[in-house]
Amino acid sequence: ADVLINARAAADVVNATRMDRPEWIAVNPHDGRAYCTLTNNNKRGNEGMPVNAANPRPKNIYGQIIRWDEKGDATAQTFEWDIYALCGNPIAHPEGIYRGTPNITAENTFNSPDGLGFDAQGRLWILTDGKYSNKEDYQ
Repeated sequence: ADVLINARAAADVVNATRMDRPEWIAVNPHDGRAYCTLTNNNKRGNEGMPVNAANPRPKNIYGQIIRWDEKGDATAQTFEWDIYALCGNPIAHPEGIYRGTPNITAENTFNSPDGLGFDAQGRLWILTDGKYSNKEDYQ
């Protein structure tokens, strides 16, 4: 029970990856893959908070959505993961790391993903806390 109550401290003990403000997790009812919104972290890249594979850019003002796949085995002790969407603004940043992943376009740009949910057909619905530029801290 202590691990559940003190999950963050337990994660520190095993040197778990610190993430950029995790907010929501949703599981696709059709394939079992889990998605997690990482809203943003403008302190990423500072001392004690280095960039890494799961949090790949400094001053991460746009956020990302990460996906875990246990291959249908909820008791699995290993899993695969990827960045489903590295949010960004391809209009303001046509190139580079703040542009976002290729699935973020001028037609569907968003940032600071917050809520997640799947509908009965398996469509992922994403809520955001962001604005067009996301130049300032979220107020």
